[in-house]
Parts: sequence; structure tokens; C-alpha cells
Amino acid sequence: MKIKPEESVDDSSLDEWFGIIEIPRPSHCPQCGSERVKGIVYGPPGEVDPTPVEERDYVLGGCLFDSDSPQWYCGTCGHKWR
Repeated sequence: MKIKPEESVDDSSLDEWFGIIEIPRPSHCPQCGSERVKGIVYGPPGEVDPTPVEERDYVLGGCLFDSDSPQWYCGTCGHKWR
């Protein structure tokens, strides 16, 4: 029995299937007013990002998320919100 190798997927075609929704980044933290707002990324770990953590425009939120999971993180006070 021969097993057919997985077909490669062209990532650009995924936009047609799932659509890309860009949510505008808030300009400031609702708790302290800081402009150091970062997005929260959820999901299993992928490639290692060589950028120092302090310089990234995102933070890792863990593998599990639901509809109540926060989307934004304040790099100054640590507040998380949707």
C-alpha cells in the first residue's frame, strides 16, 4: 500500500477561505493611558521569534483561548482587555 504525500498548501489562498480581518490596535491602555499596547497571540508555539520580548508588538497568550480571551495587553501596567 502506498501512502500519498501531503499536498503543500499555498498560504495566499487561505485568505479566500478564511478572510483576513484586521482589528485596529487601540491607541492607548484604558487603565493607565500608556501607548505601549500589544496584541495577544494565542495558539501552539511556532517558529522562534529572534526579536527581544521587550521589542515585540505582541505577547503570547497560551495555547487555549475562547470568546472571552483578551485581545490586547498593556506593556506598561500589564492590563489585558478585549
